[in-house]
Amino acid sequence: MADFTDQDDYENRVYSKGAAALWAAREAVGADDFDRAVRCYVETQAWTISRPEDLARALSDLPAALEILVDAGALDGGDLPAADD
Repeated sequence: MADFTDQDDYENRVYSKGAAALWAAREAVGADDFDRAVRCYVETQAWTISRPEDLARALSDLPAALEILVDAGALDGGDLPAADD
C-alpha cells in the first residue's frame, strides 16, 4: 500500500489499469488461448496464495501476453519463468 498516494490512486491502478492490462493481453493472444490459460491458473491456484510468478508461469506459452503485462507493470522480469523452465 505504500506505493499508492491514496485510496483513489489504489483503486485506479488496481482496478482500472489492471483490468485494462489483462484485456490488452487477452486481445493480443486471442480469447480462447488466454481464457484457457487463466482457467488453468485459477484451478491451480485455488485455495492458495498466488504470486505474480504463478500468473507468469500460467501464461508462459503466451509471450505476447507476458510482454503486455510487464509493460503495464503488472509483472516484472523477475516474475517470468526462466528460459529453461
